[in-house]
Amino acid sequence: KSKAFRNVINSQIRSGIKTELKAKNFLLLEINLPDLETQILIKNKINLASNKISELSDIEGKNESYISKLRQQILQEAVQGKLVKQDSKELPNKKLGDLAQFINGRAFKSSEWGIKGFPIIRIQNLTNSNNYFHYYNGEFEDKNLIKRGDILLAWSATLDIFRWKQEEALLNQHIFKVIPNEKIISKKYFVYLIKAILEKIKQKTHGIGMFHITKPKLVSIEVNLPHLPEQICIVEKVDKLMAYCDELEKRVKENQVNSKKLMEAVLKESFK
Repeated sequence: KSKAFRNVINSQIRSGIKTELKAKNFLLLEINLPDLETQILIKNKINLASNKISELSDIEGKNESYISKLRQQILQEAVQGKLVKQDSKELPNKKLGDLAQFINGRAFKSSEWGIKGFPIIRIQNLTNSNNYFHYYNGEFEDKNLIKRGDILLAWSATLDIFRWKQEEALLNQHIFKVIPNEKIISKKYFVYLIKAILEKIKQKTHGIGMFHITKPKLVSIEVNLPHLPEQICIVEKVDKLMAYCDELEKRVKENQVNSKKLMEAVLKESFK
């Protein structure tokens, strides 16, 4: 498991299409072998360190889960009016269809894919920014053109809302381009609102495995809508709290990296 030994092994592996370690090369490797008593001491030292590092990793794993739950709790309290003082009057109920337009993407055929033109946004491009793109170089409707900052709602298999952060692209089917009515709702508040009610939306889905929600069911969902000035205050509060969560996540990831480095250091020290 030590990095030093792995480096020795890698030095014996030929590069090419098929990488493998020949048995004759492996069996001829020379190592410094301490006496049995020293081996037992080294083993005990490594096991002790490994157990402690595993405990730390478990704690950091739980912390990641707690941060995710904290984010959702922040969103829930935001849309329930618990983060910012709101007008004492009862908030009006609005259907999602009153708050925004939901425009489905185009059903691109595989025969239309190419290597030039506009990238095609598929659900996997939203859930994994490193996923490869197909391209389209033909005619299209303006409604399917996506620009940086546009709001996208995946509604089949994956149910989530996203802000597009890349170059102009074309929208594939199973994703809605969402255009909020900014006279009554801010874009950012709309995104936070959808994230807060995702579980409510999921209750309207159907299908096994590849679940999805139909547009009529989606636009009929009712939500409480604070007045626009209150939305802006809520967004400012949520932004600050989410930034705090980001910092917590950053520390957790740093601790996870440090745990791996610590194990490497223990192995290196043990086999000096």
